[in-house]
Amino acid sequence: MYHSDDIKQIIETGKRGTLHADYFELESFIEAHTYQEMTVNLINTIIKEAETILNTKTSHRINFRLIDMPHNTLLHDLDTEHIGKFISTAAMIKNITRIKARIKDATFECRGCMQITTSGQKEAEAMVEPALCRSCGGRSFRLLPEESSFVNYRYVKLEEPLELRRFGVTRDFIAYLEDDLATPNSNIKPGDVVDVTGLFQVVEDDKTREWQFLINSHNITSKNSSFDDMDLSDEDKNEILDLSQKENIFQLFINSIAPNVYGYENVKAGIVLQLFEGNKPEEDTIGDRWVIHILIIGDPGIGKSKLVQEVSSTAPKGISVSGTGSTEVGLTASAIKDELTGKWAMEAGAIVLADSGILSIDEFDKLSKRTMKSLNEPMEQLTVSTAKAGLVQTMSARTSVLAAANPKYSKFDRYKSIKDQIDIPESTLSRFDLVYAMEDIIDEKEDKELAMKLLKGNIEDTSLETIEPGLLQKYIAYAKSEYRPVMSEEANHEIVNFYVSTRQAAIGNEDSKPITPRDMKAIERLSIARAKLELREYVTKEDAIEAINIFRAALKTVGLEPDTAGDLRGVKSDKEIDLLKRAEKLIKDNMGLYGSKLSSNAVNDIRDELLVLCGGRADTVDDVFKEAMSNIKNSDV
Repeated sequence: MYHSDDIKQIIETGKRGTLHADYFELESFIEAHTYQEMTVNLINTIIKEAETILNTKTSHRINFRLIDMPHNTLLHDLDTEHIGKFISTAAMIKNITRIKARIKDATFECRGCMQITTSGQKEAEAMVEPALCRSCGGRSFRLLPEESSFVNYRYVKLEEPLELRRFGVTRDFIAYLEDDLATPNSNIKPGDVVDVTGLFQVVEDDKTREWQFLINSHNITSKNSSFDDMDLSDEDKNEILDLSQKENIFQLFINSIAPNVYGYENVKAGIVLQLFEGNKPEEDTIGDRWVIHILIIGDPGIGKSKLVQEVSSTAPKGISVSGTGSTEVGLTASAIKDELTGKWAMEAGAIVLADSGILSIDEFDKLSKRTMKSLNEPMEQLTVSTAKAGLVQTMSARTSVLAAANPKYSKFDRYKSIKDQIDIPESTLSRFDLVYAMEDIIDEKEDKELAMKLLKGNIEDTSLETIEPGLLQKYIAYAKSEYRPVMSEEANHEIVNFYVSTRQAAIGNEDSKPITPRDMKAIERLSIARAKLELREYVTKEDAIEAINIFRAALKTVGLEPDTAGDLRGVKSDKEIDLLKRAEKLIKDNMGLYGSKLSSNAVNDIRDELLVLCGGRADTVDDVFKEAMSNIKNSDV
């Protein structure tokens, strides 16, 4: 008997089990030609016969599930012609309902003669009582739940995976899962990409009286929501390996990122490393994140929106959204009431759906502060935890974020502090590994060249050597799935020296905001990505140096150096800390005289004194006063 060891192990557990059989074993056993030639009746007969044989020979409840069945249709092609057919397709899980119990074999007791009767119940239909008692002819029965048998069930909403969508349009379908497919230990979750097999049916909505499609699932298996294991032929792999040997491979990738956006090589260099990211743990564990987040602040009309949108389409898996109109639940997760089932279910937002890929957010500054802060967890912990409508769930969000934002006053000023020019909470800003400023610099020669290209409709520089988009995606997917470069001692030494020397240099400057451990981890991720780009097993000293240079270049665009990099992480200089302490003392002294509710005159007096302490900078006075008041209130609480 096939899988005898698997069957023995199931029996030893003493519980219901599931036997997974490879489709191709079945195909060779029954000498079928192709899956497309196998009728739904034949497949159903094979499945039921297998379960009967297993249950008879082992006296044990064993479900029989086929795996690795070839896809015979695409989700967006399903229509009335597929009704009654056994389908196999790829899908992405949008939401999942809670597990419910369905009565499978109902046991009734006649109220007249107490005769016991058991009758099977059809799935997804109302319970049916016996018409007559066989003993006394009575018509009144009482259900005995403790004598009846039940099975788990749940519904999932499926939509097309990102890479299979046509022109960004998607369709969704409801799938019914039962028994071992709907257990508390099931590993499928919103955002996962899955293989689905089952019978394609239609069901009538009791409220609208309309017929809706339903996939009665035979099996559903997770593909770990990742396209890193993109199917590659031997020819693809050889082409990738040949490409990796080119001396200018990094420059080729830079040239290939949004070639229709002129210039900004330093920004594109960071984005290239973001696509390759750091080392993903071999097992899903909570620890240091490996994804790289990038924020681009740019003057309006210089191409940053086009840049982030093109990167989304370049990545093996990407979603692009706009901050204008995007909500917290739209980006993270929401609880919705399903039209078909009437049940509440958790629906994945954009950052969950882009799991193991990249989420591009244009107009990031248009998001509300609450929405920005809701991204703090997924950007650092790579999860989205929700508790809504009685549903408590944690979903994977192993997603790189590429965001574009406008400066506060629509024009970036390199002579002003970065925090004065963007309206993003420090807690969110600190999670970005690289922050770039794209300026609209006036230069007669550059402006003339760009204007001519725009008027001719050919902004792409054809003189540059680039990588074909399809090959670029395959290269990234192959590198992420096959390579996990190990940090060499030389690379570690280079990063440690940079970290320590930069912080030491900041000691003598009371205005310094030195590099933080979070910055150091960002450089480590960039170094690993740089090695991964060249398909190397180890991160070299040169990789670390280049990562440090990319980190420096990003800081320089926003007017910072490594000894002031902490400004992006909310680090305060010694001078700022001293000023804040003096402001708090000044406010507390006035509260001691006038009470906790200060009059407008008292507030004005405090502001006047702070203005002197701040060297006449009124904008600094406002920030210091607000923060000092907030600290005092929090300490009182």
